[in-house]
Amino acid sequence: MKDFRRYSILGCSVLFSAAVILSGCKGAEELPTEKIRPALRKFGGIELPKKADGLRAIISHRRDPEIFVTFQTDFEGIGHVQSTFSGLGVQIRDLDADDFERMKKDDTRLFSAASYMEEMAGVKIHDQDSMVRGRELVGMVPRSNNVGYQVYFDQEHKTVYVYAYFL
Repeated sequence: MKDFRRYSILGCSVLFSAAVILSGCKGAEELPTEKIRPALRKFGGIELPKKADGLRAIISHRRDPEIFVTFQTDFEGIGHVQSTFSGLGVQIRDLDADDFERMKKDDTRLFSAASYMEEMAGVKIHDQDSMVRGRELVGMVPRSNNVGYQVYFDQEHKTVYVYAYFL
C-alpha cells in the first residue's frame, strides 16, 4: 500500500508538472483586429498610424512573447512608423529584388521567427516572395530596454511589417 501511495503521488506530480509546462507553451494565434493595437502598446508602447488597412497580427504566448503585425498605409503612416522606430543604434538596410533573389537561393527568411509563428498559428500573413524592394529597421523600441524589433517597409505595396519581441 505504501508503494501504491508513493507512485500515485509521483504520478500526480509528473502530471501536474507537465500541465504547468504545457500551459506556458500555448503556441501562437492570429489576433482579432480590435485587439492588435492594445497588444502592441504592451510591447514598449508601440502605436500604429491612424491609417492601417488590412491590419493583421499573430501573437506568440511563449515565455518571451512576440508579435508580428502587417498592414498597408500611406506616406504619412510610413513616416509615423519610421519616427516610432528611429533612435540610436537602429540598423537600417535597404533591400532590392536582387537581395530577395539571393535570400530565395540561400533559403533565408527576412522574418524567420515570424515565419515560425505563422506555422504555429496555422496562418500566413506575409509572403516574402512578393517583396521587391524596401527598407528594414532593426533595434530596440525607444523608451524600452527590453523590447526588440524588426520593421520592414515594402515600398512596392506600401505594406509595413512589424515584428516585436521581449528580450
